[in-house]
Parts: sequence; structure tokens; C-alpha cells
Amino acid sequence: MAAAIGALVMLPWIGYLALSLPLAESGGAWRVAWVGFDVMLALVLMTTAWLGFRHRQVAILGLLVSSTMLFTDAWFDVALSYGTGEQWGAILSAAVLEIPFAILLASSAISILKRTSSTVARLRGHEGTLPSLWHQQFLVAPPRSGSN
Repeated sequence: MAAAIGALVMLPWIGYLALSLPLAESGGAWRVAWVGFDVMLALVLMTTAWLGFRHRQVAILGLLVSSTMLFTDAWFDVALSYGTGEQWGAILSAAVLEIPFAILLASSAISILKRTSSTVARLRGHEGTLPSLWHQQFLVAPPRSGSN
């Protein structure tokens, strides 16, 4: 659901950027770069939402890619606005929107991984608490006894 809302929020933002950003800045295609990045982010969010609504395991990848793209967007917005009149708006946007949303998406991916590994362990007859995700083997690998 969060990915769907994020994708919907991105659409008017992309329109705003397409109309307001300069065509070129510092010798580059500024508008194409930023609008293109945000279009890709919106597509990843929409795909992730669709996969999530359909309860597809591969939605984990979309959650992680979306989260990474949001962190990247926040970083470049803040770094490239440094010393300009847009600096505080970029910092506020990163702190209030992009970074919390990125954390929510990454946390959702981790939660799905934990539930999946718990289900697989239960089906394999494992009782008790599972090790952290950092110490778990691939779910498709045969279980090995006594390993970290």
C-alpha cells in the first residue's frame, strides 16, 4: 500500500519537475536526468505495489530498490542544493518524506524476509527462535546442522 501511495505522489511531482527545472545546468541535461530518475522511481513503486497487492515474493526486490532509490534521491537533492535557496526545502523533504518512506519500504522487505524464513523453518520442523537474517542460509539451500 505504501508503494502505491508513493507512486501516486510521484506523478504530480514529476510534472512539476518537468516544467520547473532548467533544461541544462553545469553543462548537462538537468531536466532529463531528474525527471528520468523520478519516472523510474515511480515505475519501480508502481511495480512494487502491484506485486505487493498480488502477494508476490519478488516484491521484496521492489521494496529494496525503491528504498535505495529514495535514499539516493534524498542524497542528491540535498547535496546538489547545498548553498542555494532550495537547500532547506531539500533537507526538509529528505527528513520528512524521502528518508522515512525509504526506511518504511526497507523495513517492510525485512519483515517479509523474516516471515518467509520463519514459515520455511516451521515447515522444516524447526522449533524455537531463528537466528538473525544475517546468519541464516539461503532458503533454497538444504539445512546444515551446526553452522552459522
